[in-house]
Amino acid sequence: MRRALALGVSLLLGAKAHAATATLTTAATTAKLGDPVAVRLTVDPGADGVVDASPLPDMWGPAQVLTGGWEPAAAGTGVRVWSGTVALYQLGAVTIPPVAVPILAGTRQEMVSTEPVALDVQGNVPAGEAAKSLADLKPPASIPPDWGPLKRALAAFALLLAAAGVAWWLWRRYASRFAAVPAAVDPFRKLPPHVWVYEELERLLARRLAEEGQIGTFYDELTRIVKQYLQGRYRVDLMDRTTSEVPGALKLAGAPVEATTLARALLESSDRVKFARATAGPEQCRGSVEDAYRLVDLTKPAIAPAAAEVA
Repeated sequence: MRRALALGVSLLLGAKAHAATATLTTAATTAKLGDPVAVRLTVDPGADGVVDASPLPDMWGPAQVLTGGWEPAAAGTGVRVWSGTVALYQLGAVTIPPVAVPILAGTRQEMVSTEPVALDVQGNVPAGEAAKSLADLKPPASIPPDWGPLKRALAAFALLLAAAGVAWWLWRRYASRFAAVPAAVDPFRKLPPHVWVYEELERLLARRLAEEGQIGTFYDELTRIVKQYLQGRYRVDLMDRTTSEVPGALKLAGAPVEATTLARALLESSDRVKFARATAGPEQCRGSVEDAYRLVDLTKPAIAPAAAEVA
């Protein structure tokens, strides 16, 4: 009975001797506010455990981890050491709470924690010197405002407004004098009038207005083409003249008598259809176009014969 009791006590003592432990030590018990403090965390995983060397949390209560990491494991032992620095930002007595480290024991994961560590955190300036330096502070001095830059900016802005007003007044007064003169409209598209009128008459026939029953529209277009051709050919305004006024204007401009007679007859036949409601069909329309072609042939510029070659 005594042997069994002694064996149990020895087993309990052996298990306790091989239990996992963690110890956190600091290089000093006092520290300055925000200064780095060297710390060392030693973990013994026990007989059958392995330290989980994962990164530790960045905050240990009021202590912030600045640097640190696990050191390589010593040969023949499972003890691991984490060393680094922490900083504290609270004045007075500060306690670093227990730091937990995971231990892998077979398929189980256990946690081992350190004991709390107390530190005395002091300010960087002694209390007496701080009070003295605060007492020496003078009240803020009043600096008169410098209105110089603002005045200069306002003056420049006023000059710009004045210049803009003068420019606007000059533009309103003289813009019309310097405006570009619009180019004269060239109804002949830079073609000789007789070349232009041939194209216009062909285009009028291609529209087939007479075949579609638009006789009035056909003669309106024919009158416009003939008057515009004669106006460009003889440099005389005919678009706003009546039919009775056209022959006299052409005669004064130097048109042949036969051409003035034919122009009057052509314009009068168009007026009868447009205003007197005279009947006309496709044949009459084509005949009017033939008269227009004959009028152009009578009035177009004569081509000078080529000089005979000297034998």
